[in-house]
Amino acid sequence: QLEQKAFPTSHIPTQSSAVTRSRDEVKLVAYDNFNESIGAYCFEFNLLGFTGTSQYLFNVNDGSSDNRITTLISAGGILTAVADGGSFTVFEAEPATILTPTRIVVNYEPSRVEIFINGVANDVDVDLTLPTGLTDINIGSNSAEAFQLDGHLKDLRCYDFILNSH
Repeated sequence: QLEQKAFPTSHIPTQSSAVTRSRDEVKLVAYDNFNESIGAYCFEFNLLGFTGTSQYLFNVNDGSSDNRITTLISAGGILTAVADGGSFTVFEAEPATILTPTRIVVNYEPSRVEIFINGVANDVDVDLTLPTGLTDINIGSNSAEAFQLDGHLKDLRCYDFILNSH
């Protein structure tokens, strides 16, 4: 649910039976929302639980899994992956903690990706190729709108420049 109110603002008629609402699927067009050459994306989230499968936080892709920049939570913790033509570079990170606010910054430019978690430099790679032709942004799920986040995204921002560590 994307609403942040003290009361529910979406009425779901139930006819006196129990109803569970599906999670929102948030998808944007990458054009004018994401610079695939150089930039940064950052977000803050709270993980509510582990589902046993990967949970995608942010995924910029070309409609496939072969070309993408993505940050997700897996059994090994928070990780970011860059795929160019199916060739993957994975940035391992620290374990995710339930109900703990976590802030992630991913800086990217040609041949370089740098990850910060809660203000601390976590991983860097200076020998990779960024994917091109990225058309879609999925927030809280992958390109198939599966592997949804069991948590809250508090803030998400994309920049067309590199953020410094301060």
